[in-house]
Amino acid sequence: MKEEIVVNDLFRFSYGTIQLKENLKEMNKMVQVIKRKNRSVLLSNRGGYQSPNIEVDQIPGYKNFAIKVLRLAGKYSSIFGLNRPIKYLNSWLNINPYLTSNARHRHPYTIVSAVYYIKIPKNGGQISFSNPLDNLHGYLNENDVNVFNPFNAGARVLQPVDNQLIFFPGWLAHEVTPNFSKQKRISMAFNFG
Repeated sequence: MKEEIVVNDLFRFSYGTIQLKENLKEMNKMVQVIKRKNRSVLLSNRGGYQSPNIEVDQIPGYKNFAIKVLRLAGKYSSIFGLNRPIKYLNSWLNINPYLTSNARHRHPYTIVSAVYYIKIPKNGGQISFSNPLDNLHGYLNENDVNVFNPFNAGARVLQPVDNQLIFFPGWLAHEVTPNFSKQKRISMAFNFG
């Protein structure tokens, strides 16, 4: 009799991406209005600019964009099996010039988070999601495994592109690596609950 191990997942997380077709010139106009109306706050940003929560009715065209992202977030949120629709909580703007980044953080009291990338220059940084099994670090290194996968990797790193929207669970720790380009990285972040 051959012994076989039955392997079952304990926990999983999924992220979602969609390539939008927004007019990036118009998005950059919104960026300038938001930046002009708001001083930078210090939250996860390490250098660079991070706006306070954006007042959707005060920025021309922003409300329609926020509603579009909410609709898409609702589709992504189906993975959670909710018995109600999600709602828009807040959003903010990030502008990261050379060598700036966003520290590892989570979005408390949020079901779905999203990042929309307006401008990602070459070498402009990546978004890195930490494996929820935080204690995985130190057990394996690159010499121990043939291929990294969700069961043995400490992080999953994505290289975003212009006009891309990425959805992920708000409880998932993530960070944005430094921008090594002389051009600015520009993104908008969203929370839905």
